[in-house]
Amino acid sequence: VNSIIATHGTSQSLSRNRDRYVPPLNNRTLFKRDANICLYCGMRYLTRDLTRDHITPVSLGGGDRWNNVATACRRCNNYKGGRTPEQAAMQLIAVPFTPNYAEYIYLKGRRVLADQMQYLLAHIPRSSPLHARLSDHLSNGDEIVDVHFHD
Repeated sequence: VNSIIATHGTSQSLSRNRDRYVPPLNNRTLFKRDANICLYCGMRYLTRDLTRDHITPVSLGGGDRWNNVATACRRCNNYKGGRTPEQAAMQLIAVPFTPNYAEYIYLKGRRVLADQMQYLLAHIPRSSPLHARLSDHLSNGDEIVDVHFHD
């Protein structure tokens, strides 16, 4: 028996709204999107040592949106301060993106069955940074994949 990923609503309403879906932004999911890596210095950190950086600071009109936030270590975020990366002479090592519905389910998951992962992978664009990460999880051949970062 195949496992099922439960979603709210009918499949027709999901199909209609899937392309417009913008998942809620929170630090836990943001840090998982960026694999607990500071997008300025490239180092991996424990969750407690990470911060949410607004690429274009809110004080300069930047919004609290997926495409305007990046995971940053405290040191890099403090150095950048209320400036843009250009003003601070800093460069992002990856382009921030808004996860689609399947990517968000993957990012929110703690323990996901391998066949559920295969379903999610089919709905994650090949161009997504998460596609390769999810493929790596599946290549292990595990029955259950733990996608939670441990501190």
